[in-house]
Amino acid sequence: MEGEKGGDDDGEKILKKIPNVDAKSLQKTIETWENPLINYKSTAFINCLTFVDDKSNNKQYIASGGNEKIVNLTLPIANAFDNEPEYSLIGHKLNICSLHSKNDLILSGSWDGTAKVWTDEGKLLYTLIGHEHSVWGAKIISQNEFITCGADRTIRLWLKDKEVKRFNNCHSDVIRDILVLPTGFASCSNDNTIKIWDKFGSLKKTLYGHDNFVYSLDILPNGDLISCGEDRSIRIWRDYNCIQVITLPCISVWKVCVSPNGDIIAGSSDNLIRIFSRELSRQADKLKLEEFDKQVKNYAIQQQNLNKEDIPPISILQKKGKKEGETKIVKTSIGTIEAHQWIGDRWMKIGDVLDSAGSNDKKIEFNGKKYDYVFDVDVQEGVPPLKLPYNANDNPYTSAEKFLADNELPYTYLDEVVKFILSNTSGVSLGNNNSSNNNNSGDKKSSDGLEISNNTNSSQNASNENSIHNPDKAKLLSLKN
Repeated sequence: MEGEKGGDDDGEKILKKIPNVDAKSLQKTIETWENPLINYKSTAFINCLTFVDDKSNNKQYIASGGNEKIVNLTLPIANAFDNEPEYSLIGHKLNICSLHSKNDLILSGSWDGTAKVWTDEGKLLYTLIGHEHSVWGAKIISQNEFITCGADRTIRLWLKDKEVKRFNNCHSDVIRDILVLPTGFASCSNDNTIKIWDKFGSLKKTLYGHDNFVYSLDILPNGDLISCGEDRSIRIWRDYNCIQVITLPCISVWKVCVSPNGDIIAGSSDNLIRIFSRELSRQADKLKLEEFDKQVKNYAIQQQNLNKEDIPPISILQKKGKKEGETKIVKTSIGTIEAHQWIGDRWMKIGDVLDSAGSNDKKIEFNGKKYDYVFDVDVQEGVPPLKLPYNANDNPYTSAEKFLADNELPYTYLDEVVKFILSNTSGVSLGNNNSSNNNNSGDKKSSDGLEISNNTNSSQNASNENSIHNPDKAKLLSLKN
């Protein structure tokens, strides 16, 4: 993204940045921005939104879902302090993580392994039962046809409430989102890939480019595909090729969607929503664009086990990049380490690279990597505990979800694992595991057989710097089978 290329058809620009609004989870309010208004205040985290535009009945609602396990429909002009939701759709047993609407229908996906089809007046039409784990993505194809994907790595087609086709092992990791295309559908996954399928479920192309989990997909009016993920990037694809990468100054980009006018809206881990536009009249002014570029260039990238001796000099950037989005880590003439990305026709700095290990004797080594925490999880008496690694800059939902998927544990545990991580890692400085954060000693027993123990490698409780076993570990959480 370059400020001086405002007229380029492929050049996306910031339209506006809106502070203190979260576009994904870990917020309990919905806010509208024309005459700022808190539309709805939840009692738990809100994870997903969709706008219901029922033109045939002249109805419009904001639909929200999350840890309340309820889909709430509010009027766009509603004030959270004066009005209750117009409708509350009750039926899911666990967190709602996906919402989609079309005409008068609403489709919700949940950690409970089901998707539900509702009318915009709150009537439950169908419950789609079949997924073995969380339904992360769900889309309406027509009034009676639906498509879902999830943590069981399957994609399923439905006619009303009947599964008519299942595609197994579509990705090598959990599938995060599904997108209906004119000639088929697209999926994205924690395996860092996007896959394009025809309407019969035959794979047409696998798109490589993201360096980490891919969370969300959408499509521009001209047919270009949009994706985002844990590598802090938005990527634009045309004819199976990445034509542009927009890097954001944050840990991850959780959600991307396209507005009716073709602008790209992105919600990220830094609690901001950013809007990018191809239209000059809607683009931000020069000062805001320069400030955004400065934030990207100065962003601190945490890199484990950084060996400066193996890093090439910055002079290698004199050679053109091989593809859009290619990233190189280089050493400057003064010895600092920078990350540069091939964007458009030149290399652009996207951050300063720091050694996330910091003082290595304060980290725990597990499977060749350093972590701030490695929790012990006991799943069965007499069986060695499983390991749940976590760094202070990780997304707790992603870490918990990956742990459950890797060890084939029920996704009903996910909420409790996330709560445990949040309650036992608060206040940790990146690269410095302070034992004072472990203020929960003794047993915390709810009603389960799954026990999670805190195993951190501080000077007070670790016998050596590489140990992942803490002989004084306290059982901090138990989860019911």
